[in-house]
Amino acid sequence: MTTRLLILDLETTGLDPSCDRVIELGAILYSVPHRCVLQQLSTLFPVDSNPVERVNRISAEASQQVPELPLGIFTSTLMLWQKDIDYLVAHNANFDKQWFGRGVLPALSKPWLCTYEDFRWPENDKPRNLVQTALNHGIGVSHAHRALTDCQLIAALFDRVENFEVVLQDAIARSQEPFVYAIAHVSYEERQNAKDQRFRWNEYIERKWVKRIRRSELEQEQSLYSFDIEIVEIPKTDRPPEPPPPPPPMSLPPDQMAAVWQEMLRQIQSLATRELLRQQAQLVVLRDTTATLSVPKVLQSLVRSKQAEIERALGAVLGQAIAITLVDPKSVP
Repeated sequence: MTTRLLILDLETTGLDPSCDRVIELGAILYSVPHRCVLQQLSTLFPVDSNPVERVNRISAEASQQVPELPLGIFTSTLMLWQKDIDYLVAHNANFDKQWFGRGVLPALSKPWLCTYEDFRWPENDKPRNLVQTALNHGIGVSHAHRALTDCQLIAALFDRVENFEVVLQDAIARSQEPFVYAIAHVSYEERQNAKDQRFRWNEYIERKWVKRIRRSELEQEQSLYSFDIEIVEIPKTDRPPEPPPPPPPMSLPPDQMAAVWQEMLRQIQSLATRELLRQQAQLVVLRDTTATLSVPKVLQSLVRSKQAEIERALGAVLGQAIAITLVDPKSVP
């Protein structure tokens, strides 16, 4: 039985994860049996520019005002939530999932559900955008295109829909069905017919009107068309990329931790921070996504002020998000 869902939404500076950046994360931990939000979080991430500010209304200047909280607080929370959930949920899951496991976001290994493609909402006549879906179900919308508010709309839909468990199980089954490409055979004069049926020009296949359809829905779909279609299997390279698997838990012996520590010091750009750590700190435990540093109690507040910089450097060495904790040398055996 599905008991918990993690609802996610991102705002980004563009559409390409290889060159654009995540500017905002929203996340909600949702209990299915209780039909209730359990916890939620939201944060901006600092970026130098945001070419799509007119869409998400987040200025780069605003993102740079985020307090220097360690990124490990957010990534560790996501990893902790992921241990106790059954599915990750997003309204355009194929878009959101590709940003995890790179940049500031950790890799997530649980399966995804898409509230646009997988869920059959009772008041929708066809797949709709999130705002229209919410309005169709009597949910008021005051803000859109922000990460947490979109997560809250999804949670409100889960609250509102009767027999939600049935709708959810149907979505889970649909998420496992294969898709194919349907190519519309239409002339230039007939192109509007394909467009009206949500075929897209030049997107999936060059210079073709194409629609991505579940194989199980082909017969029903074909009955709606006034034109012939050609079915093409989706090449493996065209399938939405799965995020990389999460890194294995780490528990390194002392000699390897020393090597990691030295490499991390080389990653620190601030000379003052580097010398502070070299002279006063030591890496004593490295396990899973947490690193423990031994720092004299009198200097711990100073080191905490540099925590974000330290976590970025250590994460760069290890290839994953790391949260650090500080202990007094007197407590280290």
